[in-house]
Amino acid sequence: MKTSLEQEYGGRSKPYHLWAPPLLAFAGLALLLALGRNSWVYSLPYGQNNSQVLSIKTSLLRGTAEVPKSFYLGTTLNAGGWLGSVDPSIQPQNITLYLDGRPVAETSVFYPARVSSNGQSVTIKRWEVAFFVKDTPPGEHILGLEAAAQGREPIALAQTSILVLR
Repeated sequence: MKTSLEQEYGGRSKPYHLWAPPLLAFAGLALLLALGRNSWVYSLPYGQNNSQVLSIKTSLLRGTAEVPKSFYLGTTLNAGGWLGSVDPSIQPQNITLYLDGRPVAETSVFYPARVSSNGQSVTIKRWEVAFFVKDTPPGEHILGLEAAAQGREPIALAQTSILVLR
């Protein structure tokens, strides 16, 4: 009884018919990896590889902040997040970004939004702050966030270490 290859090619199948397709597929994959490097790899749309998300839980405010893990001198550091107040009568007026205990950037611009959870609607405020990094020595530094509400002492939101690269 003849196999389908023998019937198709009239007689005994050639030996290369069996090993050529897998070998060509493997060679093509190896060529893609060697020449393409990371050009054909895409990152997923949720978050950046160089970012860290900090949870904000104080007695008055809840939220998150997204800051980089590291950044280069001569570039802009971007941070952002959202805040929601536990007490609606107390709302943040500005966010200050600290690097090693000294204020480096501040914003009082908030973008209001409403979030629904478990049938309840909550008002939150999105914020973004950026500053150009210069005069900071390379190495590990402490990045802090602070919020100020009208008539209240500043509220420490989050703190993390961040790496400055040359």
